[in-house]
Amino acid sequence: MAKNLKSAAAMAILMGSVSPMVAHAQYAGNAKLCKRGNDMVLSGIEDRTKYSHNLIDLKSKVLAAENDQRIAEENVKIYSAEFARLTAEKPELASPEEAKTWAKDINDASVKWKKNEENQRKAREDYNKYSSKKIEEEAKLSKADITIMQGRLLKEEACYGYRAPQIAMQPVSPQPVVQERRVSILTPNPVQQNRAPIASLNNEVVKQEAEVLTQNNSLQSEQVAVEPEMVMVKEEIKEAVPVEAKLAEANVELMTIEQPLQEAQQQQEAVPATPVKMAEARPVMEVAPASTPALAPAPAPAPAPQTEYRQVEYRAANAKYETMPAGRDIREVRDSSEEKGMDGLRIEGRIGYERPKLTANATAPTAVFTTDEDITYGGEIGYDFDIIGGLTFGPFGRYEVSSAPDSGNPSLIDQKGTFGAGARLGVAVIDGFALFGKLGYSDIDFSSSKKRVSADINNSALRFGGGAEISLFGGFYIAGEYSQSDFGDIGGADYKRQQANFSLGFRF
Repeated sequence: MAKNLKSAAAMAILMGSVSPMVAHAQYAGNAKLCKRGNDMVLSGIEDRTKYSHNLIDLKSKVLAAENDQRIAEENVKIYSAEFARLTAEKPELASPEEAKTWAKDINDASVKWKKNEENQRKAREDYNKYSSKKIEEEAKLSKADITIMQGRLLKEEACYGYRAPQIAMQPVSPQPVVQERRVSILTPNPVQQNRAPIASLNNEVVKQEAEVLTQNNSLQSEQVAVEPEMVMVKEEIKEAVPVEAKLAEANVELMTIEQPLQEAQQQQEAVPATPVKMAEARPVMEVAPASTPALAPAPAPAPAPQTEYRQVEYRAANAKYETMPAGRDIREVRDSSEEKGMDGLRIEGRIGYERPKLTANATAPTAVFTTDEDITYGGEIGYDFDIIGGLTFGPFGRYEVSSAPDSGNPSLIDQKGTFGAGARLGVAVIDGFALFGKLGYSDIDFSSSKKRVSADINNSALRFGGGAEISLFGGFYIAGEYSQSDFGDIGGADYKRQQANFSLGFRF
């Protein structure tokens, strides 16, 4: 009996010494779990903050894409209606300018239509892309919430849920057992020693949780505010009617309308350089006989007349034509090629100022001529061919006489007249203004009564010069020119002549 009492006492003492060691180990493990729970809460709050900001940005992008899609859809409706209106009008086009303007307007409407359809497609793609990313961010946000919840549960269990184990034992003697249990209770608790830093950490977690809650409330308020607009945009997108079929039909109708213009252009390109007769398959008008001044009446228009195009006139290699509806009098159409170019047959009258220059030679130091500086007048005819890019080239011939009076001295030689021929090369600098150069041959006649012997003297020289020409109206033009001739030895002296001329001409 005494032996049993001693064994029980020894066992009680042993348990009293082991229990604090086990408690210390358990407390240390719970402290680590408590810190881990706090770390999980902080990490989840940080992730939630980041994903919340990303979610706000994605929601704004989704709304912007929906707005762009709605604007593009409205523009598609506007330009498709404009295209349909222009196509349905089919105006009677009286000139190429009106036809080009109408074709340009309908082409602009078609281009804007297609461009806004492309913008609508791009906005729809952006909407789908940002919507997918928004769903991903929402999933990440939910995962962060789960992490926060798990950390909180772990923290509650590890930091606050542990209690010191009670020693379940029936003591043989109450006094020793109570004494041992009292020793166990008075043993220092490591968890209680770490309460202060854990409480500080918990306060920081609570503060961050409050900030996250505020951000969540803001996000929910923003989502509630834009929800009606998102629903409206989605309904409009669902009710949008595809316009691809309408655009294809309109393009077919546009090709049908533009076909007459394309045929006229092809006929123009096929015209040879020389003028040709108009096709007689379907004449534009019928001219009455010469005895009848009035034109034959035009046939009555059909209920739905179709615009027909005919070529009116061809002019040389650069064919120019007008378009007009069938049945209209050809004489009512304005000739678009009324303005003359700087080529073709020309004739001009000339008036100028000449200055002869004499140099006596050794064989006839006393030779004298009529060397008065005076006015010359005459005419010129020529033909200019249009080569390329405003460059012209052609022959010319001229005749000039001097207004200087005869000398009246039998020892003198008097100038009679000058005939010249050559070629002219011109280039159009701007519209209606050209520069030209001339190179030719001049033949001059003199009359002489020297030493009581009457004779006619004829000599020739190379003549060169240049000038400028300005077109006026109806084929008229004015020109200024400077030229120089060297006739060599005439009557014992070298004879040169310089001239400045002004011309008024007409080009056919």
